[in-house]
Amino acid sequence: MAPPIAASVVTDLHRYFNVKAHSDITIILNDRKIHAHKLVLVLSSKFFRAALEGGFKEADARELSLLDDDPEAMAGLLRYFYGLKPHDAAKEPGIYFDLKLFAVAGKYDVPDLLAEAENEVQGWLAMNWQAPSFPQVVFDIYESIPAHGAELRTAARIVCREHLTDLMLKKDFKETMLGSPELQFDIVKSLAAEERLRQAKEEHEEERKVRQRV
Repeated sequence: MAPPIAASVVTDLHRYFNVKAHSDITIILNDRKIHAHKLVLVLSSKFFRAALEGGFKEADARELSLLDDDPEAMAGLLRYFYGLKPHDAAKEPGIYFDLKLFAVAGKYDVPDLLAEAENEVQGWLAMNWQAPSFPQVVFDIYESIPAHGAELRTAARIVCREHLTDLMLKKDFKETMLGSPELQFDIVKSLAAEERLRQAKEEHEEERKVRQRV
């Protein structure tokens, strides 16, 4: 039988987020420092596991500087490790924070958080294609999100194609298309695939009619 303390470890973990007591590593971000625990980092992320157990200099470090990532998104990631809501780290939660959270969740190899952020972004795209910010969000997905964002590009492309006629009436969206060759390519591929499907259906229908006449 597991000792009584084991049942409460996960439940009480949030109490130790950014608490100096018992912390054995400090994460340094651009605008803040967060007290953390190596064990929590190692159990939550393959990236941190490799860094802290793989014989790198970080394994014995008391501080770890992560200055290349958005500090709010990183704070959200660390909150997630402790069972807290990542969006509470954002001054303005919303689609742009979700994109940043998606980026760091992929970089630090946290699949569950990556999936949650992906679902949030996909839902936003489907519901907000008429929003003034939609073209910029699509541009950011194609031009700023790291390589692991293929799923988001697919979601953006599907929504853009579905509403392409209306979107092409908007100056901002046309500028987004001009500024993103990959988006142009994906839209053209979608149109070409649809045309091939249309032609195949027509050919099938013609063959059916010929067989009926014989």
